[in-house]
Amino acid sequence: MGGFLFLLFLFPFYAAAQDEGAAAAFFGPPKTPEAESGTTTNPGSRAGTSTPTRASVLPEKEQLPADVFEERPVDHFSVTGAFAFFVQSAARAGMPTETIALILLLPFLASIVAFVRNIVGLPSLDMLVPITFSIALVASSISAGILILATIILSSVAARMLLKYIRIMELPKIALSMVVVSLGVLFVLSAVSEWEILNVEEVSIVPILLLILLSERIVRLQFESALGQTTLIVATTLGIGAIGYVILASQAVRAYILLYPELIFLLVPINIAIGRYFGLRFTEYFRFSSINDHGDK
Repeated sequence: MGGFLFLLFLFPFYAAAQDEGAAAAFFGPPKTPEAESGTTTNPGSRAGTSTPTRASVLPEKEQLPADVFEERPVDHFSVTGAFAFFVQSAARAGMPTETIALILLLPFLASIVAFVRNIVGLPSLDMLVPITFSIALVASSISAGILILATIILSSVAARMLLKYIRIMELPKIALSMVVVSLGVLFVLSAVSEWEILNVEEVSIVPILLLILLSERIVRLQFESALGQTTLIVATTLGIGAIGYVILASQAVRAYILLYPELIFLLVPINIAIGRYFGLRFTEYFRFSSINDHGDK
């Protein structure tokens, strides 16, 4: 499943390199100078006037400044600044700083998932699910991501109720649930576009497909677990994904990890400590509090 999602995520970039038409199918037509500047010409207005687009009025994520490395320029290789030199060299070679920052922050999101599950003791879906959810929110927008996710959850619940009494094997039942989820997402996106609630043209197809594919895990979980357990797992997963979105969308966090990429190596002892923790989890202290009180008496 993880490999399939990874290949799906890479396909648009491969298409962009191979065929400009295929790239336009995924990402839309090439941006005009007016679109890049955040303004569009109003046909009904006088010549030379323009109106700001929604992206310029309601930015979902602040862009990193061009002089992000001025606070810590590393122009020469040294032992203490080797990794910073590598990162800044990659940026000078043309690699987008946004891409570098997001790649460096992914291990932090994985460590958060490990901490929540091993130390806090809250259940969640696979590590890939909350991380991909965070990336999908950053790639699209917080409003579109929440709308699509709410549609997926409601559609998966409806699919479970519709297919509950159909006696077929699990995989065909999940495939039928994906039909319900896909139709639900298509209907909602069409409705919000028709009512001009959300500008769907600004939402890339890649995060939408990622969220729909992640719904397979939610649908499977509903068929395998009770409603209460499913609610707890999904809520924990979405909570971790929301924390990940805040981290990935924060300009200060992305700029700091670019200036001090060596922080990623702190995750090695942190994850070793998490992995070697065999005590009670935080939630288990509350679960077994009555037993401790009885033992004290």
